[in-house]
Amino acid sequence: VVDSSLIYFGSKQDTITAFDYKNNKIFWQRVMSSEVMSISKTNNNLIFVMTNDSKITAIDISTGKFVWINSQIPSELSIRGASTPIVYEDKVYVGFEDGKIISYNALNGDVIWEVQIPATKTETIIDRLNDIDGSVLIDEGIIFAISYQGSAVAIDGYSGQILWKKEASSINSLASNYENIIYINNDGVLICLDKYTGRAKWKQNKF
Repeated sequence: VVDSSLIYFGSKQDTITAFDYKNNKIFWQRVMSSEVMSISKTNNNLIFVMTNDSKITAIDISTGKFVWINSQIPSELSIRGASTPIVYEDKVYVGFEDGKIISYNALNGDVIWEVQIPATKTETIIDRLNDIDGSVLIDEGIIFAISYQGSAVAIDGYSGQILWKKEASSINSLASNYENIIYINNDGVLICLDKYTGRAKWKQNKF
């Protein structure tokens, strides 16, 4: 992640580094609790870091100081990947490997709400894989997300209420325009959903 003066990057060695690219030197470096999986864009002098042990850490970009840490129980099995924390107004939204979406207070890490996207099959541990690996979308306060072997959902960003849910499966991020949500499913089919109802509009399977 890059801002006006620093590059922020994580490593398999459990570190996160802020590199001053104008002066060509390390500004700060911190050891995290496990491997860094994703980093948010900067917001109000903070970045939000997701690590492989399902922890979210808020870091002050001026000092490298940990502002808060919030942890979830890691799934016993998951697809390797991670949703990037998304900041909107004073909240941070994160998708986890168990199909859970959580809204945090960006200033103190308190959980505002959480929503579970259930797996469509539960017979075996493989069936129950339900990772949210693509980043969530935010459009006018509405959260859009998709899980593997679960659903595409629209959630009210303030209350956590599910507005619509459509059975779907993807490990990729969603895309959107004014009226549509578009995703690529596990079979490589491009699918378009109505943003306001979740109704399927079209699919393209020629790729």
